[in-house]
Amino acid sequence: MITKPFQPKRIVIYAVGLENYHSRDTGQIPPVRYARDDAQAFVAAMRDLWAANVEEFEVTTLVDAEASLTRIRDDLGYIIRGLDADDLFIFYYAGHGFHGAGGNRLTAADTNISSLENTTALVRDTIINPLEASACEHSLLFIDACAADLMDGFTIRDVISSMAPAEYAAFLKSSEYSAVFLSCKPKEKSFSCHTLKHGVWTWHLIQALLGKADDAIDAQRWVTDASLRNYLTTNVAKYVRDVMGMKGTQTPQAWITATGSVPIRHVPAVTVPPPLTDLSGFVLVPTRTTLSVENGGIIKQLRGFRSGNVVPTGHTSGARSFVKKLLAEDVAGEGRQFLKSIQDETGLRLGDLQVAEDLGAYGIVAREFELEIYGDQDQNDPGRWQISTSIELGDAWKSLGDELDSALGLAFKTVEVGIERPSQTRAELVDLMEDLKETFGGTVTDEGSTISFSSAELKFEIDLSRLVARLRLHRKYSLLDALEEARRWHMPIAD
Repeated sequence: MITKPFQPKRIVIYAVGLENYHSRDTGQIPPVRYARDDAQAFVAAMRDLWAANVEEFEVTTLVDAEASLTRIRDDLGYIIRGLDADDLFIFYYAGHGFHGAGGNRLTAADTNISSLENTTALVRDTIINPLEASACEHSLLFIDACAADLMDGFTIRDVISSMAPAEYAAFLKSSEYSAVFLSCKPKEKSFSCHTLKHGVWTWHLIQALLGKADDAIDAQRWVTDASLRNYLTTNVAKYVRDVMGMKGTQTPQAWITATGSVPIRHVPAVTVPPPLTDLSGFVLVPTRTTLSVENGGIIKQLRGFRSGNVVPTGHTSGARSFVKKLLAEDVAGEGRQFLKSIQDETGLRLGDLQVAEDLGAYGIVAREFELEIYGDQDQNDPGRWQISTSIELGDAWKSLGDELDSALGLAFKTVEVGIERPSQTRAELVDLMEDLKETFGGTVTDEGSTISFSSAELKFEIDLSRLVARLRLHRKYSLLDALEEARRWHMPIAD
């Protein structure tokens, strides 16, 4: 459920980018690469998002030497005291942060490594307590910081540790709507990337805020607090691991207090002209239509994974059973949420629905549809998990199409159609795949029972053994939009 968008009268942004600290003969604090660019790009994204939609838009941006401890304390004290209930306060920080004496702390340009307690800003005293004492009921905190680089070269690890989350969780309970987004978990490093010219977390954050990250957009075309959190958690870790090839992990964190999902940005669907070449040459008779989407992650980051557990290194029945047990609670919880949402949106009663629950699996069957959620070990990577959610459209499903779309709130990437045995020969089907290749580039394969075409535009395959045609879309779509995109390519759909 998406709540009514909060429309603030005034946006107040305070952004700090600490890339270079004051020079010192001893105890020099190492730089934070691209922190200046991070802060300035964040403010630009906020301006793009909000400036034209509010009566007042106020920004303070401090970089490097401007961000002295006295300036930060004085500025924030004055700004927060002046906030009203219908204001939205946004704080952004890129630099070194850590958990030290008294709580979470942020460094300033003039921080002295020999006197951290006296030369750093205590988050609780500088931001949290003033916000709780103010009239402000809406705030967002974005902190791209860690203690990893700060600790390098110094023998004070008993004083400095990664920022602790409990302080933020307590703060959130006092607001109508507030959120805290942190770039990494305790004891992890917040990476920067020379290719991106930004911190990895901040770059992904900005892409989402600008509406440029498809994975951050939900089925109703909104970037919400929840979709942003899920996008950052998955994509930052994946970029650090798969693109940068780093051994360390970076797992963003977020804590949010709100009733329902809070909309951040609406991203209109792009009107796309019909493709130059489509799938109309394939004479396929559809028998059923199924839409599906997969989500996954690292097994050892699952909630039930314990320190004594071992990450699977192969695909065995024992490994699969272990992963299913870890996913069982999440799968069942998601299934029950879908069940309630479907009942609320469609008016179907429990007598109209058959519910089946098994280890790592949950199913809902009605005359109009069959929904299945299935958790398992990722078949391509034994160290990762995967949850597949699919819906097969049944009789008269169109009568509930809009309601199902709203109830599920899912974004699908695969449209699979059961087909009758094609009247065209295998050679003719391969030739049609080659026609697609001539237009879009890509590759055609003819292996085993499957003929397929794959490019940046789409992936289309026909499995002659299972008698299915499968279209993998280049991005995720809501239920109705995914079907519309398939029709745009003249994919046969069983209605």
